Amino acid sequence: RYDNAGLNPRTYNGLVSNIDIAPTIESLGGLNFSYQADGFSLVNTLWSDDELRNQLFHEGLGKVKKRLKYKAIRNNKYLLIKWGRGKYYELFKYKKDRATNKNLYEKWGYKRISRRLKNKLRSY
Repeated sequence: RYDNAGLNPRTYNGLVSNIDIAPTIESLGGLNFSYQADGFSLVNTLWSDDELRNQLFHEGLGKVKKRLKYKAIRNNKYLLIKWGRGKYYELFKYKKDRATNKNLYEKWGYKRISRRLKNKLRSY
């Protein structure tokens, strides 16, 4: 019989990724892999709301939206996508527009966040 180890069901609203699965299993199993994982263990999120990260990078290859490649960065509020070789960008207010329908990249009032996320994306 399994006891719940003192844990109550909860929701963690921070940014997580599939790259966090292996470090989490390693941590839960008391294992010590010999490689440096890109992700973070999610074990601490069972007890606290500490932020693991404030942004996620991802990229895709192949035909996506009839373009050959994309790179993207997402933080808690926005998603910036760079299509192809960087001639076309999209910016979405991800918390409110998860379906990514309303591109804000060229809209007045979003230039600063677009520039900031573009600079972070370049460093990736």
